[in-house]
Amino acid sequence: MIKLLRNNDKADVLAFMVSDAVWATFKCDKSVKENYDINIDDLWLNIYVDNEFSGMARLNNYNLNTIAFHPYMVKNKAKSRDLVKEVFKLFLKTPEFVNKLIATIPFDRKIVYNLAKRTGFRDEGVNRSSVLKGGVFYDQWNVGITKDEIKALI
Repeated sequence: MIKLLRNNDKADVLAFMVSDAVWATFKCDKSVKENYDINIDDLWLNIYVDNEFSGMARLNNYNLNTIAFHPYMVKNKAKSRDLVKEVFKLFLKTPEFVNKLIATIPFDRKIVYNLAKRTGFRDEGVNRSSVLKGGVFYDQWNVGITKDEIKALI
């Protein structure tokens, strides 16, 4: 069972984001842990799988009608699909003018991209050579799903 609980503790969220397990998955060249900061105004959610802390998710406004989704699972990754379903349920509670959920996934995260596709996200484009990791520029997939598409899935 997945449980999502809001986390408003900036120090707690920041400590998680710069932990070795998370930092290695998203950091770009030129990013420095000591200078990294988070926006506590975003919606940060602790993810619990069977009452065990398994990661965090960030939801933030991309624009007035779109929310960006950024999951960071460090344990129980096999439950990632269930996490997406819970986020979909949460997203359906947003005001009517909020219509879209998006994610941006670097090309070196093929497993995450495949999960997004299996859970209903659709390709919306490629952000070319936009992430520098290990001296290599990676493209990013842009994927999205609308409220009506989520309703049809649930």
